[in-house]
Amino acid sequence: MAEVRVISRTQRIIVDSPSCVSIVNAGPIGPPGVQGLQGIPGNAGPPGESSGIKRWYGNGPPDVVVGAAPNDEYVDLDTGDLYILV
Repeated sequence: MAEVRVISRTQRIIVDSPSCVSIVNAGPIGPPGVQGLQGIPGNAGPPGESSGIKRWYGNGPPDVVVGAAPNDEYVDLDTGDLYILV
């Protein structure tokens, strides 16, 4: 069986034996093949940080909200007042 090596998109080397080597021009490139099968799913990554604003809830005005960051919101469930951490 001949070994075929790609030189460029349009030329190929065909090696039938050490003493018989041919360089041939290839025809036009054909259309893409069919999509292959989906691979197996990978492992889940580590939990990430939220990139959005977090909303906290509680009764009465907020005092200290552990874990809150600037622009996070706190809703007083008694009055409906909204507080934004600046």
